[in-house]
Amino acid sequence: MQNKQDFIQTADLKEAREVMTALAREYCIDLLRELHGTGWSTASEVARNLGIHVATAMRKLSELEALQLLEKRVRAGSDLVEYRPVRARVEIVLDFEAEAKAASGSARTGKSSSRRTSAPRSCDESCSSKPCDFGRPHR
Repeated sequence: MQNKQDFIQTADLKEAREVMTALAREYCIDLLRELHGTGWSTASEVARNLGIHVATAMRKLSELEALQLLEKRVRAGSDLVEYRPVRARVEIVLDFEAEAKAASGSARTGKSSSRRTSAPRSCDESCSSKPCDFGRPHR
């Protein structure tokens, strides 16, 4: 698999699903757009420009950085953490053919499928109290 910065391509679709879920959450696309336009920015600067709470900006920035969609650094001469997009373009490639081949290959060898069996991550607080469309538990 190439770096996530180039594009997301997985046979089991786990990483692509994580990125799509993160991007679908409130403010994430807006945050990436803002950082693309302004360059290196702190959570406080992003929050002010988007009109959101700084804690929300910090949480979203951290999540996007963990998915390698953002990079961070410490601002020179201070302890402020700044973020910027790794690339100006995010592409997600879903390779269903590779997934089908992997599943059929593991069925022939008797090995278990690479499908996700662990509990999914929780949704962000923007979801209602009932389970969301992704079947994720709520915080």
